[in-house]
Amino acid sequence: MTITINSSRYGLIEVAEDKVIEFAAGLPGFEGLTRFALLHPDDDEPKYFILHSTEDADVAFTITDPATFGFSYEIVLDDNINALLQQPDTPEAVVDNAVLVILAKEDGNGPLRANLKGPLILNLKTRRGVQHTFTRLDYTI
Repeated sequence: MTITINSSRYGLIEVAEDKVIEFAAGLPGFEGLTRFALLHPDDDEPKYFILHSTEDADVAFTITDPATFGFSYEIVLDDNINALLQQPDTPEAVVDNAVLVILAKEDGNGPLRANLKGPLILNLKTRRGVQHTFTRLDYTI
């Protein structure tokens, strides 16, 4: 089964159902949108992905691995996050998770920045995701 998105940025997109990630709680600021297609350029090893809403043709985010910026996370998943990801609280289940960050340009023209305080956790096996928001993030660049 495929889903068609008439994207205001990328035109008509056909997406296989198995490329859709569900964010049961939505994303901060977009709580009403829960289903996003995970797209990438036709590259063997893409450096970025597009997380495009299947429910609103105007909402899409560019995301990437935080390692692109020399950053990595150690995130402890609590019972609530495990439930949202529909995964058991076991070390084996964590292997199915990918941590990505949303990219943005300030004012649409500035330098490219990563939202390090709000990484996305995607369980690639269950096709579920959550945005983890740090209230305090101690790091040095």
